[in-house]
Amino acid sequence: MSFALLVALAFAPEAPATRTMTLTPHAGFAENPLKGLMPYRGDRGPDAVPHSLEFQYVGLAELTTGPGAFTFDAGLEPILQDVASRGRRLVLRVYLDYPNESKSGVSQYLRDAGLKMRRYSEHGGGRSPDYEDERLIAAMETTVAALGERYDGDPRLGFLQVGLLGYWGEWHTYPNGEQFASEDVQRRVLASYEKAFKTTPVVARYPEELTRRYPVGFHDDSFAYSTLRTGGNGDAWAFLTKLEQAGAKDVWKTRSIGGEVRPEVQRALFDPDKTAKGAQDFAECVRQTHASWLLCSAIFKKDVPPDVRAAAEAGAKSLGYRFAATEAEIERTGRDVTVRLTFANRGVAPFLHNWPVRVGLYEPDGTEVAASEADWHINTLLPDQTVVRSATFPVPVGGPAATIGVTIPDPLPTAPPLRFANEQTDAHGILRLGPLP
Repeated sequence: MSFALLVALAFAPEAPATRTMTLTPHAGFAENPLKGLMPYRGDRGPDAVPHSLEFQYVGLAELTTGPGAFTFDAGLEPILQDVASRGRRLVLRVYLDYPNESKSGVSQYLRDAGLKMRRYSEHGGGRSPDYEDERLIAAMETTVAALGERYDGDPRLGFLQVGLLGYWGEWHTYPNGEQFASEDVQRRVLASYEKAFKTTPVVARYPEELTRRYPVGFHDDSFAYSTLRTGGNGDAWAFLTKLEQAGAKDVWKTRSIGGEVRPEVQRALFDPDKTAKGAQDFAECVRQTHASWLLCSAIFKKDVPPDVRAAAEAGAKSLGYRFAATEAEIERTGRDVTVRLTFANRGVAPFLHNWPVRVGLYEPDGTEVAASEADWHINTLLPDQTVVRSATFPVPVGGPAATIGVTIPDPLPTAPPLRFANEQTDAHGILRLGPLP
């Protein structure tokens, strides 16, 4: 063999080593971020249905004590810290009128200034503020602006409901329609949220021609009760009817859909031994609305038996997105490894945030040995869409136990990663793809 040939062979590029792996999808994780069933704020213990969200009402009075005087450090920050300490996010609704006088959210300075409060006896009774009063409107607008300046994009805040107007901040004063805010006031409230929140998803109670003009999703607070059209007299109030009439049937593709399972049917939906009058099929409601998250406090009670808990957990998994991988191709060329992952969204809705993906080598305890960050545009993946995404990372001198993995870290430091719905996803939230080729 000639010397020239020996030199050529010595410096010839290393042939790529390639390995293909078939991955096994499963039903997913109920506690994946920004989806699932949730309770009111509080520690539910280790036996509760896994969840990533907690809900809280906060009165405007807890957030402002005068024009330009905001009390977020006392009225909101401890709530956010508490929820985040459990690795979860807050779903927040700020309200003014909570039926039951002791829960009024109207700031005392507005009362002292002469804000009119109109009595009503329904729903336990209360006092509805005069929403046309410019002092109240200014309080709402400036508080929303200050909230956005401080908390827009805060990873501890999952979803923000528009709230503020109507009983419970639910945008109605039924049966006292004359007490509700005018369209002008409604527009000003919606516009304040549009201006203040560009990152944190905002959702409004009712899909209507007015609300549809703003960048908001919607929350159905009579979910699985007044969601589907049934051919009866109540169809005009059905959530799906309102979506269609507002021209918002496809809003779920870019905005969040959530809500609350109607309290009267929450337990019965998941309990085969109970019957709830008027309850609608949960799976069908999820399928047609593309809902991602729902308040369902009854299934977080301590007396919920294991079979009901299991059914509720399955229901939680059915909400929102579900990323499942089917195949991985790993190619090693010298010191570089390229991973091509085929995966799909097997859920009912997109994931609305474009979180970066990390692809690399990971020790069994989840320690990252080497990785690269990739933008896989996971927020663009609609249900039943399949994509192939790739990333390349350099191979360092690592421990022999390190394996290739894919993970989507959660920006909330106390929360686990967003996990692929696969048997190969480990307890650290890493989709394990085996050793280097």
